Amino acid sequence: MTLLTIKNEPALQAAFARNRGVYAAVFHHGALHVAAMLMALRGYKVVGVRDANESGLRRFMQRKLDLKYPELDRARMVFSNSFPREIYRSLKDGWMVSSAMDVSRVRAAHQRTEDVTIFGETRSFISGPLRIALRCAATIFQAVIYLDSGFRYRVEFIGPLVDPDTDHDEDSTVTTLMRTYAQLTTSFRCSCVQAGRPL
Repeated sequence: MTLLTIKNEPALQAAFARNRGVYAAVFHHGALHVAAMLMALRGYKVVGVRDANESGLRRFMQRKLDLKYPELDRARMVFSNSFPREIYRSLKDGWMVSSAMDVSRVRAAHQRTEDVTIFGETRSFISGPLRIALRCAATIFQAVIYLDSGFRYRVEFIGPLVDPDTDHDEDSTVTTLMRTYAQLTTSFRCSCVQAGRPL
């Protein structure tokens, strides 16, 4: 799959080899859906956590992709306002779950949030999938998606951010990881501005 380059792929492959699941925290930059599709075509088992209010056009395009590429059965979708059973199951089955944490809309009462300082403001970001990943001893990365020339994509997996084989206090680890997430996101956005790349 020449359209996709994966940076730090040995670490990602090692994480999949544990068969305890992988969690990739992303933020709202880049073609998240395209990157997930290309990773599925590469052979990775990917679950995307999406907002339940996906547009009709996006759902239509997803159906078209499913018909054109039957191998995309390696890509699944769960909705952010559903109960977390599917996320637990996916990680237990060794899949990679990916969600954007820079979301401050709480769609359901059971969703957990964490206060994060980012771009000089304090916001409440959804932390549920991250907490589930810690409970499942999944390997946790932050993923950044770049668009290169010729409609080629590059996904950089930063991490692992914590040792998945070590016990952690959940609340303090979530606070630390969310702070790291905010710092990496801020650094990326600032580097884009300095380099003149589109956000």
